[in-house]
Amino acid sequence: MLAIPRVAAQEAVTSSDDKIRVILLGTAGGPISDAQRFGISTLVEAGPERLLFDAGRSLTTGMARLAINPADVTKVFITHLHSDHIVSLPELYLFPWASQGRRVPLQVWGPAG
Repeated sequence: MLAIPRVAAQEAVTSSDDKIRVILLGTAGGPISDAQRFGISTLVEAGPERLLFDAGRSLTTGMARLAINPADVTKVFITHLHSDHIVSLPELYLFPWASQGRRVPLQVWGPAG
């Protein structure tokens, strides 16, 4: 099992009024898998919104390590259609419906293709 220090995984940039929080769920990009890093994914918490930018490899695993429920993601923004930015989109869509019960539709935006 890969041990990633929890402190490093939870680093976030927070505004002075604590209303917006940015969480880097994964920072590894490109076609090469790195066992030490998850694929590119960034979660922005803004009030009741949970905005996900890209859905890289092991997205839901990274969320689970930080106790973030995938069903809480309200919107997904795909920056471009390279596989390392979309590979976990199916599991993000399917896992909450099957196991945690998504209560609102998952909205996804991205380029045509």
